[in-house]
Amino acid sequence: MIATDGSDCSWHAAEVGISIAKLLDALVMVVYVIDDVVLDQVSKLTGLEQAERELKQNGERCINYVLGLARKEGVNDDCLLSKLAEGRPYEQIVHLAKELHMDLIVIGTFGRSGSAGRLIGSVAERVIEYAPCPVLVVR
Repeated sequence: MIATDGSDCSWHAAEVGISIAKLLDALVMVVYVIDDVVLDQVSKLTGLEQAERELKQNGERCINYVLGLARKEGVNDDCLLSKLAEGRPYEQIVHLAKELHMDLIVIGTFGRSGSAGRLIGSVAERVIEYAPCPVLVVR
């Protein structure tokens, strides 16, 4: 499973995750989570409907970018899955990993809201804490 949020760290994590999947001939599940806190904040400015539409479009762009990277690296379409979810990012990532019996989660050290002063972002930290499988954190 590759978790992405459109940040530079998540793009690098996607490249690493795709390399591993290609090496092992494994399934690639790309996950983007629309953070419900971000949705709430953006909807106060633009209205709920417009905020949902814009955040979903951004999520789909991020997912499609990672899927495109995988295809470019020769991963077969039959081995590519994706999920656009909404909620708390770490909860959704962990839930999907459990539900889909993922063997590995690949995630960036910190995402769009992360701070360069931290060693690891809060989403990655929580995923590590609750994941049902190994987590590879990429910076």
